[in-house]
Amino acid sequence: MIYYDTFADATRPKRRMVCPPDPEDVLAVEVYDGHGIAPAWLSRLEQWSHACGWDSDTCLRVACVRMTGAAQRWLDTIKLRTYDEFSSRFLERFSITQEAAMAQLFACQQQLQESTYEYAARFCMLARAAGLKEDSLLHRFISGLLPELQQEVWRKEFCSINEIA
Repeated sequence: MIYYDTFADATRPKRRMVCPPDPEDVLAVEVYDGHGIAPAWLSRLEQWSHACGWDSDTCLRVACVRMTGAAQRWLDTIKLRTYDEFSSRFLERFSITQEAAMAQLFACQQQLQESTYEYAARFCMLARAAGLKEDSLLHRFISGLLPELQQEVWRKEFCSINEIA
C-alpha cells in the first residue's frame, strides 16, 4: 500500500491518502452470492488482501463490491464501520450449520466446468463444516465425480481424496 503525504510543511499535521486497489486485484476476488461456503470465501478474501498489501478498510470495500444476490441484499440492510465488524456479521449470517453442511455434502456433485481439484476443495470444505474427516468419505466423493471420471477412479483403487485431486 502506498501512502502519499499531502503536506510538505513539517509544522502542519500530515494527512495520508491511500491509493485505491488495482482493479485487476479487485476482480481477482471471487464474487459471493450468499450460497457458497462463507468461511472459505472470507479466508480466500483475507489471503488475497494480505498478498495485495491491502489495509482493513480496503479489504472491507473490496468485500462489499464483490457481493451479489442474497449477499448484496443483506449488505444493503446493515451499516458497517470496520472489517472486523463485517467479518463477524458476515459469518453470523452466512455460515451454515453442521446439519446443513452434512446435507450439502451428501448432495455434492462435480459440476461440468469444475476441475477435479475444485470439486475436491469444495467437498473437503463441506466435510470439515459437517465435522467429518474427508478420507472416511472417499466413496461418497467418487460417487459425486463426473460419470466419465468415476469409472476411471474406481479402477485405480485410490486410498484418499488427495490422491485423486
